[in-house]
Amino acid sequence: MLVAPCTLASLVIVAFAGACSGNSTPVFSGSMSPGADSGVTTPPDASVPTVSPVDASTTAPASDADVQSDAGDAAVAPLQQLAFAGQLDGQPNWDIYTSATDGTGLKRLTNDPANDTYPAWSPDGLQIAFSSQRTGMYQVHLLTLATGDVTQLVQGMAYSAAPAFAGDGLHIAFEGEAVAGEGVGIYVVARDGTAPMRITDHTRKSVAPFWSPDGASVMYSSTASAVTQIYATAPDGTGSHAVTSGSGLVGRAAISPNGTTLAVERNTSGATRIELVELVAGSIRVFTANDDFEPAFSAGGDLLAWASQRGGSASLRVAPSNDAIASTKVSLPSGIVASPAFRPLLVH
Repeated sequence: MLVAPCTLASLVIVAFAGACSGNSTPVFSGSMSPGADSGVTTPPDASVPTVSPVDASTTAPASDADVQSDAGDAAVAPLQQLAFAGQLDGQPNWDIYTSATDGTGLKRLTNDPANDTYPAWSPDGLQIAFSSQRTGMYQVHLLTLATGDVTQLVQGMAYSAAPAFAGDGLHIAFEGEAVAGEGVGIYVVARDGTAPMRITDHTRKSVAPFWSPDGASVMYSSTASAVTQIYATAPDGTGSHAVTSGSGLVGRAAISPNGTTLAVERNTSGATRIELVELVAGSIRVFTANDDFEPAFSAGGDLLAWASQRGGSASLRVAPSNDAIASTKVSLPSGIVASPAFRPLLVH
């Protein structure tokens, strides 16, 4: 799962990444409505219809072929570009970087004394959205790659983080609070930062959004039920429903470009592993069995990247999405890394 912005420096792995206000402990309490001058629209609370989510009891047992090992570091081809957050070469703060999946072409994109985390590519590859403390509280910012210009996405929010672009590039989902203490939920906003709207209610903690490939749903981690599940909700806040079930789900998830597979984090016996949930077949397969978190599919769906803390050492790893044992460690300078995100496939 993602390292929380408020605990990035100590690399504390927590269940709901980034859900905090300012520099304090994660906040998920309260039911305060947004202030009248916040500019945020809150739709009526969406009901959760009866669904038949994928159950963890169908999890396939791990085998040597299913579970990635540290033995193989053969290069994963073809090379693709990643964005990620890092504290490299002893720097005191987190910045946004890009590199190829083998670690070559490393480039530092931000260089601010504040922490910059959670990078997300725009579908056109022209911008990267990220969370930053440069204004004091964590807020979503946009970096224009051609010029290096950085702008804050939404004004007037108490907290915003973990941005995710819709496939058409017109909207961005993020986790946030319009008013401190109201409880962190999911918001959708236009790419220019106008018309932010909360699409989850105030009775549950909802974080780490991502979009379905067709743009029909915003998906996210939530405790609307007794345990954490992945939910899907229409961008207008209607039709909320769980797409997973069972126990142990934590942190962030990702969906394959064809919309059939979820990569999720599950905590078992104190260790977090990545599992692949087949939404059509209704099965779950263990992909890794180590301290691995924050999965991310490549734009073509052929690769899966994730952050790892196995052996107490932070790293990024990449593997074919159907073969974790063929993974390779991204070769980077010493330090802490997190939140990998693949550059989109661009057609010119």
